[in-house]
Amino acid sequence: YLEDYKCLRGIWPEYHGKKVGVTSLIAAKLYRRIAEDNASVKASEDPLDTETLVARFDPEFREDIRKLNTSPITDLVSPRGTEDKWQEIRDAIMKYVPDPRYLTDRLRAAGGAVTLSEIHCPESLMYDALELHSYMRHRIFLTRLLPMLGLDDYGNYPLG
Repeated sequence: YLEDYKCLRGIWPEYHGKKVGVTSLIAAKLYRRIAEDNASVKASEDPLDTETLVARFDPEFREDIRKLNTSPITDLVSPRGTEDKWQEIRDAIMKYVPDPRYLTDRLRAAGGAVTLSEIHCPESLMYDALELHSYMRHRIFLTRLLPMLGLDDYGNYPLG
């Protein structure tokens, strides 16, 4: 999302690897916070409004976004099953998603970027990216399930 957004506006998008480092750190913080703060969830059917979603993308991508989300990947997800498996999901997050402090230390040791300012990305753009990136592929990400869980208020998740 970040690269598409910047390229369409003639803005140098930074090197892909720099963005991967920063966004990996942000994703680790987001995933861990969700797992730590939510001992249980109440899931519902995906509230996706395809036309509202499509309108949030640049015109060049709208038809592809519409096609990818006409039969959303979340049609394969059972709200009840998500609730029933939530503890396993939390356990997997805590086991496999690196601790953000460790990840920050490793990125710094490698000379990588760790902040939004280092990739010239305003917070507002990153919040849009967190919310919209999962609609650009037909894959299940935790961020794609957050609307079903009522946990998609990205403004409640600090990026720093």
